[in-house]
Amino acid sequence: MDLSAYHHDLCYRDNPDTKPRNEKCDSDMLEELDGIYNPILRERIERGAVSRIIGTKKHFGMSISPSGAGIKKQRKRKQG
Repeated sequence: MDLSAYHHDLCYRDNPDTKPRNEKCDSDMLEELDGIYNPILRERIERGAVSRIIGTKKHFGMSISPSGAGIKKQRKRKQG
């Protein structure tokens, strides 16, 4: 589980563009999580939670740029 999260973080670091990063990194993480053989209880619980979060994020295409620029733009639109 921790190794999958580490690979996911490295993938995000190496792919600065949001859309391809989300498609590739999130898909790879979901595949790695599904590939855990004979997980212990803690891994099953973590895998279930993380898989749902990443799967939902991937499904809806949610992402925030590393600089947080997307958040600032959304706030300005609401105020203006």
